[in-house]
Formats: sequence, structure tokens, C-alpha cells
Amino acid sequence: MIQDVTIRYVNGRYEVQVDLEIDADRDYELFTALGYKTSLDENWQLIDLHLTKGGRQRIKFKSDGKPLEIQIDPEYRVPQINLDNNTWVEGSK
Repeated sequence: MIQDVTIRYVNGRYEVQVDLEIDADRDYELFTALGYKTSLDENWQLIDLHLTKGGRQRIKFKSDGKPLEIQIDPEYRVPQINLDNNTWVEGSK
């Protein structure tokens, strides 16, 4: 689940930090993606994720536009059984 999103504008680009919390009874290997949109009517821009442990993890990336929506697994690569809080939208907390 997405725990926190921090966006900073630095030298003409946006530096984005996404904190994920993986609540699991053991470490799992998960291949998925983190998607973001800088406009709500555009296609997802994808960053491949290879997660191999439970607990808190931090993903960092840079973008020319300010991300307005961020989602774990926007193409539904893995079963969505227990993937709560996997979307962040600007202005939400």
C-alpha cells in the first residue's frame, strides 16, 4: 500500500518519493509496476518494480510534469486480492 508521497520541484523537474508498506507474513518476490500520470486523461507512465521483501520501501523517480495520480500495478499484473490503498491522487491523504 502507498503510505506517503513527497513531491519536490528541483531544477526544473519534479523529484518524487513514494513510500510503500508491504504487509506480509514473509518476504515475497513481486514483479509489477508503479504508474503515474501528470494529467488525469493521459496514459500511465510506468516504472518497473521488483519488490523482494515485506515492510517499508521507498521508490524515487524524476518527472518533467507534476504527478497527479500514482498507482501500484496500474496494468493489473498481479492478483488484486489484498492490494489496499494502492492509488494516490493529489490532494488526498
